[in-house]
Amino acid sequence: MICNPKILVLRNAIRVLVASLLVTVLTPVAFSGEPAHLDPPNLPEIKTPDFAGKSLTVKLPSPISDLCVAGGGRYLLLHLKSLNKLAVFDVSRAKVTKYLPTGSSNILFAGGADKIVIVLKDKNLIQRWDLNSLERELTLPIDTEHEIANIAMGSASNGPILIGSGDFYRTGNRFYDLKTLKPAEMDTRNQNFRVHTGSGSNVRVSPDGKTFGMWRTGTSPSGVQVVKIEGRNISSKYEHNSEGAIIPSADGKSIFTGRGVYSSNLQKLYGHSGAIIPAASGNYYLTFKPPAAVSSRTPAPSKSNLTLYMVGRSSPLVTIPDIAVPKVDRFGRSKSPISFDQRIQFIPDAKVIVRVADTDDALTVHKVDVIQALEDAEIDYLFIQSDPEQRYLSPGEQFTYQMRVRSKRGGVRYHLDSAPEGMMISSKGRVKWRVPKDAQGTNETIILSVSDNSDQEEFQTFVLKITSHGQDSRPFGDHAEDEQPKSHERVVSGHAEHHNKRPGSEARSKYRFRIWTDGFGVSKGEGRFFSSDETHIEIETRAGRIVRISKLNLSDFDRGYVAGVETMQD
Repeated sequence: MICNPKILVLRNAIRVLVASLLVTVLTPVAFSGEPAHLDPPNLPEIKTPDFAGKSLTVKLPSPISDLCVAGGGRYLLLHLKSLNKLAVFDVSRAKVTKYLPTGSSNILFAGGADKIVIVLKDKNLIQRWDLNSLERELTLPIDTEHEIANIAMGSASNGPILIGSGDFYRTGNRFYDLKTLKPAEMDTRNQNFRVHTGSGSNVRVSPDGKTFGMWRTGTSPSGVQVVKIEGRNISSKYEHNSEGAIIPSADGKSIFTGRGVYSSNLQKLYGHSGAIIPAASGNYYLTFKPPAAVSSRTPAPSKSNLTLYMVGRSSPLVTIPDIAVPKVDRFGRSKSPISFDQRIQFIPDAKVIVRVADTDDALTVHKVDVIQALEDAEIDYLFIQSDPEQRYLSPGEQFTYQMRVRSKRGGVRYHLDSAPEGMMISSKGRVKWRVPKDAQGTNETIILSVSDNSDQEEFQTFVLKITSHGQDSRPFGDHAEDEQPKSHERVVSGHAEHHNKRPGSEARSKYRFRIWTDGFGVSKGEGRFFSSDETHIEIETRAGRIVRISKLNLSDFDRGYVAGVETMQD
């Protein structure tokens, strides 16, 4: 028995500390309202610009000091600092459609699917502009502890907007909601910024707005950090080494660096020499080998050495001629404020590459039809262009996936190399599989391959997640306590409509279908919030069934989501 009073006091203090830590970890995060980044983006149509010849040069009234992509590649936003203007360059029309007045030269900006966000640093203001009307919609004061240094938002997304402030020693990293221009309500418990987003750091974001790449300048190592957004969750991964620029692919699944291509979890996929520039959409990227140094003696950049690749394919698809590569050193650094991945914009949907002049005061639009370039090239190409849209399936659900393949020689043959029992693939590349009704929430890894008359072979691997557990095969199986019979439902235009007007039924269409998980992070099924009481939640499945689950069987994150919905209803 412990009798020493000092030891007893210390033991009680430790108990209090442990209890407070447990409360911190287990207390769900409450949210109110749905942030903009959970809404599907409204992307503009992208067309190939109509002009004579293979290229068109567009002069600007002053040099560009910074630029970014918006509208998923439809627009380039160009900061003309000396004029206090933000030029909106329409790629599909190959012209500047408007010069937006900024009222200050000291600005930061980012473009989304259909919005522009501008931060006036010297006035502590944040603005939202509409990309369609090119009119200002909202201006609010922005309050940060330190001076804002970085802003980033996916060019084909509705945010979130990452705003970084401070410097190496004093930093602030915060995500803002595009709807409100206020800090977004996010679960930051797994957020750990080892690379700060203040001055001296660089941020790049995938067009879908879900993956951010970060690295430092002026320090060694420069660091490799990837931050991922999944719903309201923020998670990060860091490697303490130097890889140069850290640039996510269009879908955020791949990370391009100066030394190779990585997965978003920072697992190295394969090495690569030279600088890498991802396309604004799709799984293409460009590479070039920079000169050894940047100086007044550096020779003019060579032409015909932009090389086109596809993610997952180690050999190049084609070399693109007549486009000068940027003047950078072997680390991708330049004396110009325009970085190498800004100077060249590859927009496959518009069939163009836009190149900023070395003088920074002009754009040259080059017509580059990837498919036609492959047809003209003296190489035998074979690659897979498609990805399955269905990744989460329920028992009894039909999975269908039409592969899209490009081949120079033709004679494409499709194969199932690894697949669950019953899955079939047709001679035209159509994959079908009926999920067994007794599926128990396992993940099915699918390996497909294609070959052609050139005897080449390409593989595609993906995972299908069966979102059901337990022997009863219905979603939320083991945790479902009861289920409303279908006699209480009638189906109208594919949606279940309930006669018994339970709490929340009139408003349930507000809520998204989402994957619900238990306290161990295991998926329990897909559905949307229907109603709740003090101890239980009711979830509506896609089939229109109502499943009742104890709140104790939900993950902390899902309990936080429910608390936010309940707060909003109150």
